[in-house]
Amino acid sequence: MTTLINSQNVTADYRCYFLFRTYRWREGQPVKEPAPLSDNHSNQSLIHYQVSKDKRLFLSPLFSQISLTTLPENLLNQWQTFQNLYGQNAETLLLGVVLLIIHDSANPSSLTLTMPAHHSNGKVESIPLMPTGNRLFTIREANAPSSPWLGCQEWLPAALNLNEWQLHFTPNQAMLMPMQTEESDNHPIFAVYSLDRSELPELSTFLYGDADSTVMNQLVPMLVTRHWQFSHINYATTQFRDRLQAQNTRYRGIQDAELKCHSTAKLEETIQEMSSLYAEAMYILGRLPQAINTLEINEGNLKRRMQGVEDHTQGRWVIDWHPPKPSTEKEMEDDQHPPSEISSPPPLLAAFQRDIKTLKNNQVYIQGKLTYLEGSRLRWQAFLEERKIELTEWLGALGHIIILAVALAEGLKFLEEFLKHEGWLFAIIVTVIVLVSILLILFTIPPVLILLKKARRGLSCGFKTLRHILGRKP
Repeated sequence: MTTLINSQNVTADYRCYFLFRTYRWREGQPVKEPAPLSDNHSNQSLIHYQVSKDKRLFLSPLFSQISLTTLPENLLNQWQTFQNLYGQNAETLLLGVVLLIIHDSANPSSLTLTMPAHHSNGKVESIPLMPTGNRLFTIREANAPSSPWLGCQEWLPAALNLNEWQLHFTPNQAMLMPMQTEESDNHPIFAVYSLDRSELPELSTFLYGDADSTVMNQLVPMLVTRHWQFSHINYATTQFRDRLQAQNTRYRGIQDAELKCHSTAKLEETIQEMSSLYAEAMYILGRLPQAINTLEINEGNLKRRMQGVEDHTQGRWVIDWHPPKPSTEKEMEDDQHPPSEISSPPPLLAAFQRDIKTLKNNQVYIQGKLTYLEGSRLRWQAFLEERKIELTEWLGALGHIIILAVALAEGLKFLEEFLKHEGWLFAIIVTVIVLVSILLILFTIPPVLILLKKARRGLSCGFKTLRHILGRKP
């Protein structure tokens, strides 16, 4: 069971955000949200907003002063509400879940969220998620310079890369499972953020209230969309990169002498394997520009939402998108920043740019490795073409030998008739002359040389295989 653990057993407020698609295509059929959700309204304390044409954000009730150890049951109960609402399409349309924790702990790092992670090999592991210590933004009263800055932090696991895992609900628990790489698979993400608790109800409402214009309601859809878009394509690309590198290494390790011993069928099979790998690479390379373009568009959307949040402060609040790092706390108190931090993008936007850069690096890497793959394919193809030429020559040689055999049979028939009318001594002399002539022809014409070459290569490959078997360690 998912648990939030705190050594001091403190309580906290929390709210969950569920981002759903309003529709998607699956196996050629449209999957849509329930029709009554077409308008923004509250239904059984379930607040939701259509944030774009194809996305809808749901807000759970704000749970106040809840023991952190009871959050798992509450999260599962909320998910059961969506299962009742969406039916079997609930997880199909889910893009992600964000858990927002509002705390007043003087030491946020003492809070730990533990999620069960089910590995593909069947192993179940409890993964702790903790605050990173780097604020995404800070906010305080505009007319009270001495008021403390309240910060928002993202929580990440120390033991694994959260981009390689997706959220999955069972009847008994919420858990993490390895990311599904197929484009048709759904892969809802899970993210955790925390906010310092404010003593001002107005500021709390501005940060995470029910209204569509609140800070978290504006930011969460973009954060989930970025995480969802990047994690799936990056995981699929990384998996393919590793496999492509392994295959290239294997191909380069095969020497020419070994290739000469491969059968024609084996050469054709390997070339087909390379072609399939190349086609898969082209498919991945076709998806990457789309993902990069989507991230760039959503980065622009986030910029506009951040500007909209600033417009809604109405001079009452000061929101800082460039919060100093913990090492520059003094500068934060003085309302100043190092020039390097001001010139760099805000952390919220930097995450988009970091993801875009990662995908572009993957794109360049795969394109480079495809050059190696193409080189290996041309090498295999050259051996296959040589083998086909040899086969053509061998068939020609076989035909030539058949012609000689027919001619020999006719010669023997002639000798048989000749023996009936001439003496034995003369017949023997003629026979020897004919046989020597045939042997000279057989060992000087190209067909026989081709057959001898083929036999020599076969013996060489046989000896190499035998040495490999005898030299193999038991």
